[in-house]
Amino acid sequence: MTCRFRAPKLRIRAEVPRPEATAAERGDMPRIRQRTLGGLAATWVAGGALLTPVAPASAGGAAVPPPSGGVGGIEYGSALAPRGRPVASRFRVAPARVVAGSALPRILLRLDEAGVPQVRARIVLWPLGGRGRVVKLDLGRVRTGMLLRPAWPKGTTLAPGRYVLRVHASDPAGRKLLRKARAPGRSRLTVAARPTPPPATPAPAPAPAPLAPAILAGAAGTFPVAGPHTYGDGFGVDRGDHRHQGVDVLAAEGLAVVAPTAGVVRFTEFQADGAGEYVVLRSVTGSDYFFAHCIRSSTVVAESQAVREGQPLCAVGSTGRSSAPHLHFELWPRGWRTGAGNSVPVDPLPQLLAWER
Repeated sequence: MTCRFRAPKLRIRAEVPRPEATAAERGDMPRIRQRTLGGLAATWVAGGALLTPVAPASAGGAAVPPPSGGVGGIEYGSALAPRGRPVASRFRVAPARVVAGSALPRILLRLDEAGVPQVRARIVLWPLGGRGRVVKLDLGRVRTGMLLRPAWPKGTTLAPGRYVLRVHASDPAGRKLLRKARAPGRSRLTVAARPTPPPATPAPAPAPAPLAPAILAGAAGTFPVAGPHTYGDGFGVDRGDHRHQGVDVLAAEGLAVVAPTAGVVRFTEFQADGAGEYVVLRSVTGSDYFFAHCIRSSTVVAESQAVREGQPLCAVGSTGRSSAPHLHFELWPRGWRTGAGNSVPVDPLPQLLAWER
């Protein structure tokens, strides 16, 4: 396309002063020149406006952009104006403190970006201080402008410690999450250790089995210590962790301990932290007699051996849990520790006193 506009021809007539012009005529010449130059300037300005060049067309059919900003908001050769980025306008865990082993907190998340309907997002939980494990929640593509409640991966458990959760998001153009002071895309979580349960209240100790009433002592028999003696702790004395189940007969170490009646030896044993060396005798009366704290290896009878009244069994000593030489003597009318409900000791003092006569 060519421009058919034709600029008008300018006609300039110069006024040349005559040599013979008078002084008056010469005085009018400045005004004439002023009018002539003024008209010339006006004509040139008008002509110049009409002769402004037309921008040429580009070869590709699109108009070549003007040298400075035009319609559309960009300039020729400049970079595209930056667009928005995803923002985590809401992100938190509730509650922010839980106890290990209890239900995991809820996660609330909202992502926004003007003009972008979907973004790709994930949440990463990082342990602080080197304890715990990293947990990743891949949310895939999520809608913007909506409140999301992502679920924890199945089977997730968190060890006690402090954690930080971070949101990572990108839009279809690859622009990453914009972290602002009010929307940093981070949230903290504390997992407290489960408190140690208080120790269970111990069940009340069962009431001690009722002691069998003392049976009437018979005069027949021999005192079990063959020599001078006295009495120490009696039957039923509280020993802290148990009740005294016999009578202590104090005597010189080495005195013979004899069978009060005829019978059969049931047990001969040694208990270092208790009775020491002991003998259990089944009397012909049906009762069991228990002799404890004998000198180590002083027993002169064997299990199942029949003995007569007054036959030596062992010697007075202080083995086991004992502080001085003595004979600990017990009387079990219905058998020594048989496990039956009626297998209980009775106070042997009446029987001992009867044998002393």
